[in-house]
Amino acid sequence: MTEIEKLTEKNKHLQETILAYSARVNTMNDKIYIDNSRFMELIDELATQITKMNFGAETFEERLIYIDSKDKSHYETHFTNEAQDYYNETYDEYEGLFNNIANIYSDARQ
Repeated sequence: MTEIEKLTEKNKHLQETILAYSARVNTMNDKIYIDNSRFMELIDELATQITKMNFGAETFEERLIYIDSKDKSHYETHFTNEAQDYYNETYDEYEGLFNNIANIYSDARQ
């Protein structure tokens, strides 16, 4: 199984688990609020996996941050501009799905 297939399967399983849990503990009108940092981590993980699946080797790039006094270059890894735009859209989409379908919200929205 390729890495993309593994991530796709993991993502599908996670979505099914969350929706099944939501259906068991949630009536249609009850909202579930979870810790903001955990909610953001969940949405970030999904958006990152989907972005990596779609962009593959073109997902990340190294950016020069600074050159120290010994002429050593220091880099950080970032999404490419295109991958960052896609990630942002995907993050918003999944946040909306959790809010509108599963009734799961960040506690920052209480």
